[in-house]
Amino acid sequence: MFDARSMNQLDENLEAIRYVDKITPEIKARIDAAVDY
Repeated sequence: MFDARSMNQLDENLEAIRYVDKITPEIKARIDAAVDY
């Protein structure tokens, strides 16, 4: 499910999906450490 307010944002979200499989556990850990959710 995507939240997009414009076609351009939807295009960007769909393009980002191409990179999800390339995120290694190490990269995910670095992202998680940098982002305070």
